[in-house]
Amino acid sequence: MKVVEVKTYVLESPGRDYVFVKVQTDEGIHGWGEGTLEMKQGTVVGAVNDLQGFIVGEDPTRVDFLWQRMYRQGFWRGGVAILSALSAIEQALWDITGKAYGQPVYKLLGGAVRDYVPCYTHCGEPERALQFMEEGWRAFKFGVGGMRRGAPIVDRELVSDVARRAEGLRKAVGDEVELMCDAHGRLRPPVAIRAGKASSPTNCSFTKSRCRRITSNRSRRSGRRGSAWTWRPASGPLPNGDTAS
Repeated sequence: MKVVEVKTYVLESPGRDYVFVKVQTDEGIHGWGEGTLEMKQGTVVGAVNDLQGFIVGEDPTRVDFLWQRMYRQGFWRGGVAILSALSAIEQALWDITGKAYGQPVYKLLGGAVRDYVPCYTHCGEPERALQFMEEGWRAFKFGVGGMRRGAPIVDRELVSDVARRAEGLRKAVGDEVELMCDAHGRLRPPVAIRAGKASSPTNCSFTKSRCRRITSNRSRRSGRRGSAWTWRPASGPLPNGDTAS
């Protein structure tokens, strides 16, 4: 069995466009993958087109080999757009492999680990959270507001918004419901510390993407000092000479 074609599809949707990848084989088996990257869907499509040359004509069940080939044999590595494209292709290859062997992919990866997976939904408004709770939801993730397209970024507004949203949700849903915050990389390290302290009384489970991707002692300190915020630096040497562990 060989890969004969790789196609991309962009599904237009309110709020974001979704990118799907279809890998076709010469035996009629195909696989699907998803590589959505908000507001960069065209970039992902272009990256998939660049990567397809590494897998066309190859055995799609050699998933790890093809992943390494796509990632390591090009001159340029990494980047969120390239990795989103690579991830979508890898998903499609696993989909093909599962179909070829007549097994769900989770069994090929070692079998089921748990009987259920806790899920959350996006919600930043207390009234809407209560409606979701009637449907059975017990975990909510809210975003950081206080930013308008083209308007100046005011740090105190970001901090106040995080605290306001967290406090409003906690009062509405009670202490048994999980709350999480997605800062979308909008906070500078000092602001992340202030926002973490401001929302600490609401006992948020975690906050993701609180700062833009940087590698510095300042960013790591913001994780240690903001009690409601979690920071897990990558291991290895940093550009400034420090070592993350």
